[in-house]
Amino acid sequence: MIYSNNSLKKMGVYFISTILVFSAFISTPQKAFSDVKTIDNTTLYSITALKQKAEDSINKKDFNKALFYLGKLLAKYPNDFAIRTNYAYSLYMTKKYDNAINEFNYVIKKSTDYNLIEYSKQIIPIIEKEKKEYEKNKNKVLVSVTNKNKNIQTKGEVIEVNKRSKNHYFCEKDNSLSPKGKFFRWEKNDYPIKVFVPQPPEKFGAKNNDKYVSLIKNAFAEWTKKAPEIANFQFVSYEDEANIVIKWIEFFKDESTWGQAHFPLYNSVLKKRSSLIYLAVKAQPGSANYSLDSVLFGDDELKYLTIHELGHALGLGHSEVMGDLMFPFVPSAIIPGLKQEFISQRDVETINLLYSFPENSTVICK
Repeated sequence: MIYSNNSLKKMGVYFISTILVFSAFISTPQKAFSDVKTIDNTTLYSITALKQKAEDSINKKDFNKALFYLGKLLAKYPNDFAIRTNYAYSLYMTKKYDNAINEFNYVIKKSTDYNLIEYSKQIIPIIEKEKKEYEKNKNKVLVSVTNKNKNIQTKGEVIEVNKRSKNHYFCEKDNSLSPKGKFFRWEKNDYPIKVFVPQPPEKFGAKNNDKYVSLIKNAFAEWTKKAPEIANFQFVSYEDEANIVIKWIEFFKDESTWGQAHFPLYNSVLKKRSSLIYLAVKAQPGSANYSLDSVLFGDDELKYLTIHELGHALGLGHSEVMGDLMFPFVPSAIIPGLKQEFISQRDVETINLLYSFPENSTVICK
C-alpha cells in the first residue's frame, strides 16, 4: 500500500508509539524551561522507567528526549528492532536524515519482523525526498545589509536571523529569546565579568574542597579559550563584588536536573547585570549508574556540567544536536565512552552571533 507523506507521518506517530511494549509505573513531569536552564539527568537506572519516558516523549512529540531515552535502551538491547525503529523515526523527526535512513536500512537488513521491515521500506523514500528539500532550503542564507555576519539581516532595530543555517543553533526550539525578541547577554560596561567561586560546604561530603574551586576556574577557562572577548572573566574574593556567583548544593531534588543557571539579567537592586549558577556535588539518589545512593560527581562530569551552565550564564539556549556543548543531555550517557571536545564550533558560532547584535535591538528567527 502506498501512503502520502502526511498520512505516513501521522501513521508513523501512531505506529511508532504502539510497536513498543511499555509497562512503566514511574512517571516524571517534564520541567518547564523559563529563565532557568537545566541539564537533564543522564543516568536513569530503571529500564521500565526508560521505556515509559520514551513512550511519553514520542506521544508529546518531544523527539530529542525520545532519542535520549531510546539511545540508552538501545545500548542495553541493540537487537530489539522495535526500539531501533522508534529510534530511527525520532532521528527522522529531528531532521537527522542520514542517520535515520541508516537505522531504517539496518532494520530492513537484520530484523525478521515483517511489519517493521515494510514500514522501514515505505518511509525511507519519504525521508530522502524531505532531505533534498531541506538541503535546498538551508542554503538560502539571508543577505546582510549592515552587518558582515551572513546569518543576520538588519532592518532598523529588528534583526532577522536565518533559522535554517546549520552553522548555529540560536533559533532552535529551546533558544534564549524572550517572547518579545529580546536576548540575554553581557554588555560592554559589564566587562570583565566578575566571578565568585566558593568552596562547597564540608557537610555535602565533597573531598578536597580546594580542588573544586580549581576545577570550576578551569571550566571557565575553556570558554575563554574559544571566545576570549566574550568570556572575559575576573575572579573575585567576595560574593557582593561578583556578576556571576557559583552556588553549591548537595544534590538536586528534581530527578531531571543536574545543573541550573540564570541568563544574565540586570538586577535593579544590585545595579548591575548578574547570574547565578547552581552546581551539585552529587548526583541525586537513584540517578547514578548502578547505584541507588547519591554519588559524588567525577571531575570530568562536574567540569562538563559547569561549562554547559556557564554557556547559559553567557546567554545561550540549548542545541538540538548531540556533539554541541549546549545539547541538553550529557552525550557520554547516550553513547558510553564517547569523547568529545567540551565546546563545539557551532557553540562558538552561536555565541559570536549572539554578541554581534546591536544593543537594544529586537531579534526574530525567519
